[in-house]
Amino acid sequence: PETLTKATIRLPQEVHYAISECGGRLAAEKQSMVGVTYRRKRPKLLIDRCLIEQCYKEPVEMIIEHIKKIKERCGNINAVLLVGGFSASHVLMKRMEEALHSDSCCVIRP
Repeated sequence: PETLTKATIRLPQEVHYAISECGGRLAAEKQSMVGVTYRRKRPKLLIDRCLIEQCYKEPVEMIIEHIKKIKERCGNINAVLLVGGFSASHVLMKRMEEALHSDSCCVIRP
């Protein structure tokens, strides 16, 4: 959602063990990366929202362009149904709604 400033990615316990075996060096490197914080307690990475949006920007724009091409070839499309793992992305959903709003096209995800 738009109100989130960071995304949380929980790490598998094996990754936490691997980081610990490096003597914490990897943890220190992760903490120094701009926009990324490593938390040892309940191992996870916290990633700034703007960094996530930058990573998603190109694939999201490619999807939007593809849908626009389909709309040009097929004519009137009233709805787009997002499915699959990437469809859970709030960034994708928001951009799709923005891009297709003027065409009165509804973006739906189950």
